[in-house]
Amino acid sequence: MRRSFAITTALGAVLIAGLTGCSSEDPEAQKYPSVVSPAQRDILSREQIGFDEYKEAFANYVRCTEDAGYVVGEPILNPMDGRTYLAEQTLAPGQTDVEAVNEKAVDCNPGELGFVQEEYLKQNPPQIDAVLLETVRPRLDLAGISTTGTETRFGDFFADAADDQARFTAIQRVFSQAIDELFPGLPYVDYGY
Repeated sequence: MRRSFAITTALGAVLIAGLTGCSSEDPEAQKYPSVVSPAQRDILSREQIGFDEYKEAFANYVRCTEDAGYVVGEPILNPMDGRTYLAEQTLAPGQTDVEAVNEKAVDCNPGELGFVQEEYLKQNPPQIDAVLLETVRPRLDLAGISTTGTETRFGDFFADAADDQARFTAIQRVFSQAIDELFPGLPYVDYGY
């Protein structure tokens, strides 16, 4: 069985929001839920969280996920944000109980990666790959989709969350076609919004 995944800020925020109950007396420990590993806490204690720190946390996440029973494919930089990895997961050979593996892996994101990723993206705002953006802009014009020309993130293409579904679908379609052409080895697309 195959399970594709994306490490996104939205997922991280949802998981983090659900895990914020700490009972430690230590004020530093109360910043993060008890599920956060010592390795992630160490990374978070650093003044700057750059790509090297993100890669370190992602490697810890992969190790956790593989220990739970998945095989994680080679990470590929997400062209939609230029900052985070996309990777494909499949059940490890001999693993047949998806629920049991998922139960073991459920804490891997918040435990090893989620808080580091959140801070990394705060310090290093996401930006769509420049070549992808150059490819998409004229195609959006041809499709009659107005843009400001200043968009650097997928969410920038929408004035507000109430934008109509037809516009969203049309923009997503243009991006998907361009991504298929420019990044043929990408396991999936994570728009991140």
